[in-house]
Amino acid sequence: MNCPVCQTVNPAQARFCMGCGYAFVQGVTCRSCLTLLPTNARFCFNCGTMTIVTSSHHNQQTSAIAPLPQQPTQPPPAVATPAVATPVVVTQATAVTPPSSSPAQPTAVAPIEAPPTATTSDLLTLPPARPIRDLLPLLKKYLPKSLHRKLDLYPDNPELVKKRDTRNLEAARDHIAAVLATAKTYLPHPVIETPQPAGVPTGGMFDGTFLFVDVSGFTPLNEKLSRYPDGAERVTSIINDLFLQLVQTLFDHGGTLLKFGGDALLGLFISNTKEEHITGALHASQAALKMQEIILQFTNIDVGEGQTHALRIKCGISSGSFFAAHIGTKDNMGFVTTGHTVNEAELAEGNAEPGEVVMTQNAYELLQETVSTEPRNEGYHLLLEAPLSSETLKYTPLQEPPPGELDAQITYLVDRMERLAPYLANELLPRLVDAQDPTNVVIQPERRPVTVMFANYVGIGDLIRDLGDTHPEIITQQLNSYFVHMAQVVEKYEGTLARMDQYSKGDRLVIFFGAPRAHEDDPLRAVYTALDMQKAVHEHFAALQTPEGIYRFRQRIGINTGYLFAGNAGAPELRQEYTLMGDDINTAARMMSIADLKKQEIYITNKTQGLVYPFIELEDLGNKQVKGKAITIHTYRVLRIIDKMNSARGLGKETPYTGRTKEFRLIQRSGQKILNGRSQIVSVIGDSGRGKSRLTREFRAWLTEQDTTGEIKWLEARALSFTENISNWLLTQVIQSALDLEEGVRDEDILFALWEKGEELLGKENARDAIPFLAALFGLQLEGDWAKWVQDLSPDVRRKQTAWALREFFKAYASKQPTVI
Repeated sequence: MNCPVCQTVNPAQARFCMGCGYAFVQGVTCRSCLTLLPTNARFCFNCGTMTIVTSSHHNQQTSAIAPLPQQPTQPPPAVATPAVATPVVVTQATAVTPPSSSPAQPTAVAPIEAPPTATTSDLLTLPPARPIRDLLPLLKKYLPKSLHRKLDLYPDNPELVKKRDTRNLEAARDHIAAVLATAKTYLPHPVIETPQPAGVPTGGMFDGTFLFVDVSGFTPLNEKLSRYPDGAERVTSIINDLFLQLVQTLFDHGGTLLKFGGDALLGLFISNTKEEHITGALHASQAALKMQEIILQFTNIDVGEGQTHALRIKCGISSGSFFAAHIGTKDNMGFVTTGHTVNEAELAEGNAEPGEVVMTQNAYELLQETVSTEPRNEGYHLLLEAPLSSETLKYTPLQEPPPGELDAQITYLVDRMERLAPYLANELLPRLVDAQDPTNVVIQPERRPVTVMFANYVGIGDLIRDLGDTHPEIITQQLNSYFVHMAQVVEKYEGTLARMDQYSKGDRLVIFFGAPRAHEDDPLRAVYTALDMQKAVHEHFAALQTPEGIYRFRQRIGINTGYLFAGNAGAPELRQEYTLMGDDINTAARMMSIADLKKQEIYITNKTQGLVYPFIELEDLGNKQVKGKAITIHTYRVLRIIDKMNSARGLGKETPYTGRTKEFRLIQRSGQKILNGRSQIVSVIGDSGRGKSRLTREFRAWLTEQDTTGEIKWLEARALSFTENISNWLLTQVIQSALDLEEGVRDEDILFALWEKGEELLGKENARDAIPFLAALFGLQLEGDWAKWVQDLSPDVRRKQTAWALREFFKAYASKQPTVI
């Protein structure tokens, strides 16, 4: 079509002119074929895909964020008017992709599907009821087994289903409603109001004001109270008392709480117009000053033995444009706000002293005629006074489900939970579902060993600056791709990706190993995760091609291990999170901050180093001075995984070997038989820390002394706990050791080495029979006759052939030289 303004020729699907930006037709875009459709279209007339109709606001923007619903108790003055009186959905335009003649094209940008617009009226409208029998598979996720069993008595008999006891259905409705009510307290309001379909990302540019609040003093308070039996409970009580008041203050001034960050919180005041932008900045200022009054209640905390302790807060305020997006996978969704405006809120807080509120230049320019300030550092202003708000914006949670037929209410609740569940932590939902009263679930506070990882990634801010207004779909796709890659790596090693956080430069991921899921080797899992994350960044985000140029994500990582306070923080009826706090989490953040971003380094402390060094090659960097620490921290740079196991597992220097005389003589006798040409199988069994690894090392040293010819080949592999779900892991590691291959080699190298060694040991004829089955153990890509031969066998025959191939390979290997596996 030709633009009526500038006559530029545009594709038929274009919603905006590529020459001058003129908006053509109001409508929706098919998520499959990008055909422009009428606003009320339910199906694409080109490909038949079902469309999702959204409300129009701010130039056909797709819904990504909705502000906190507010109900003023009285009409406020013009200056103090809240951003909205009822929920308003702000949406973001998805611009068309440039034509193929454009010199630079975005890489694999998937079309972004717009979620349904969710206003209060939408949320409180019952859908058509679905038969309970059809809902049973979904109800299983949100009901205790006993209650679900009562609904599942006659699943295949519609007549009996109709006669089912109504009390069971009412109990099911009430239980899911209670689960929903509590689950919402763990989610930010943009998620509650506009949850995105799982695995379908969306995002766009918005305007608003951020309030970043950092609480100092929790770490020493935690340390002082930890010596008491009820120390964790007392810390929890103090935290919740403080955060309850801070969160309530934020809500009362029209803000929404996006996230807790350990001992900090981030609030947002969304705005749609210039007037609302000014009002939001003013409300943020009023809330920050009110919080400084609240903290005075916590400056004289009794910590026993006649001592007291004080908590203080610093606040930073920034205003401007930012990018908001729903991103994630089918099972793990997240809501993120990012961009330079978010970073500046933390930078403003960094320019404040305890007890102060500092705002950026942009926020100051909005309020310079309204508030009292004085200059701080360049580009920042210390807030002294703001006019008091003349009203309280009382937040009233949505009461769900709305009144109606019982089956329709259950359908409504299931649909709501299906949307919200991917945003919840994996461990949280089962706790709520299995609780007798989901509205009163208590997660007991505790101190526990945890390995903490902070990953600072930089680059998305440049994309937002250059593409936010023209190509939000590219930013959403890249941000979602990054999150998905990192989440998959973390899940592989069974860590917990707690949150995507703002940082003074770029953004950061906060990842825990040991809470809530715990493993014996959590520190090692964390380092393996960090190495895989850096590898993923190098492979997928080193050169992002866009219409504006080439961009790159960079990432640095810090890791520390220690004892942290773990538990719920916040306001149980308003907003809470499962979080960790303590000095060791701050140390991990400091490790991240001193790592070189350009070199994409991984730094760990000596606490983590002492638990991973037998498996990881490290560079000792000595003692490092970091921000906020009076003492230096012994720091190590992670280099790579060690392909051969180190001699020591836990000690840097071997101590004299004592106390295992009987066991050592037994294994010596077996070793002598090996030297005399007889095969042996020896099992060394014992609990963790009983000396199995040390006994094996001593045996190897003794065997080496007896073997004067140096012919014995020692093949070693270790089945780490996070490899238990990887098929044939131990077998492939032993074979790889026999081939003298290092970690990280390509599949082609393994396949050729298998053939080369097989031909040497077995001869070409037998190698053709055996090597395809060994290659299949590695999951290597087989082609032609080899692939057909292996794949056409029944599973039972394939197992027997694989066992034969392994036996022949190692029998021939051991015939060349004595071998210990």
